[in-house]
Amino acid sequence: TGEPFSYDSPGADDHYHNTAYISTDVETIYRLLSPYTHFLGVGVYSEERAGRDFFESENKVLLQKNFRDDRLVLAMNFTYAPELRNERPGPLVLNETDMNLDYGASYRFRRNWSIGLELLNEREFASWTFWRKEINDGYFFGPTLHYGGRHFFATATFVEQMPWATVHSASEPGAIVDGRD
Repeated sequence: TGEPFSYDSPGADDHYHNTAYISTDVETIYRLLSPYTHFLGVGVYSEERAGRDFFESENKVLLQKNFRDDRLVLAMNFTYAPELRNERPGPLVLNETDMNLDYGASYRFRRNWSIGLELLNEREFASWTFWRKEINDGYFFGPTLHYGGRHFFATATFVEQMPWATVHSASEPGAIVDGRD
């Protein structure tokens, strides 16, 4: 019963077997000051991502302060990332700008093992600036566990969104539900 099988007819999961070009990314990171030889460690990070219909420039300032013979580490990252998108037909236009503040603390409790906490504030704006057209903001908090061996390292982070997100004038209707983005 039914239609005869054909290799030419599309199946429900064919999109899982296709290939597509998404983007080309270039990442750079540069340490300006070492946390081991200066009062405060400072680094800069940049990632340029270009695809067929978008361009994103993610830029970060990385700060790190070590205490107690490097057993306790405090860190903060500031991210500024404008995104240009092509709403076909038409040219690339500003879609959004992400501005994130990430805070972390970790404590090495045993050789090669550290435990920590992270607090992330992710904000999106429908402009180049931080004070106009805020779309949304979310706060995430949770623990981390890190293993750093001689030949590899692994970090597990478990963050939960806190119910502190607020509706802004540029937010899409329904973007914030029960205080979550």
